[in-house]
Amino acid sequence: MSKVICICGSTRFRSEIAEANRRLTLQGNIVIAPGVFMHDGDAITDADKAALDALHLEKIDLADRVHVVNPGQYVGESTAKEIMYALAAGKRVTFSEVPRHTVAVTSESPDSESKARFECQGSRNSGCHIYPDCECEQWSEGHEKEHPYTQHASCWMADWFENSNAWYNGDDNNDSVDGGLPHGMIRRGEIDWEFEDGLMWSFAEVAS
Repeated sequence: MSKVICICGSTRFRSEIAEANRRLTLQGNIVIAPGVFMHDGDAITDADKAALDALHLEKIDLADRVHVVNPGQYVGESTAKEIMYALAAGKRVTFSEVPRHTVAVTSESPDSESKARFECQGSRNSGCHIYPDCECEQWSEGHEKEHPYTQHASCWMADWFENSNAWYNGDDNNDSVDGGLPHGMIRRGEIDWEFEDGLMWSFAEVAS
């Protein structure tokens, strides 16, 4: 059965939203997208804007997934609210552009402990900066009802690295060392990650 995908994004990106609509439709999805582009010349009243905002939330309710079109990683206020609404409703949210996550590993000598410093290139409006405002270690189904999603200055992964709870699982990981980093490792690059009972990461194939 075809999936229903709702496109979100600033209405200044008319052509980019049209291209995403075309691509997702050709992939066999049922696509729901904005139909009025206020920031690209379509004249509407304040009442129209309020009604369209409410209508788009109904579109999100119908969707299996929300896809955010965000060239240059730009997400405006209205789109940020739609992202938080979708996440709170348990919808999967994807982005046309995602922020780079990099890690710099340093060590004082070949035999000394290596340390990882995490950096996110995103902003408060990036998906990785929108999460529940709580200290719960896991966000189970229904969690958002008690702890709503909000925007944060830092990426959710930052706390895991700062508290030494991010585990390196590259091919050269050291299971006997906290964090899994081989002693003496010195490297910097973009990372891949997954979350299964904890944050697991490795360097992407091409390091910077």
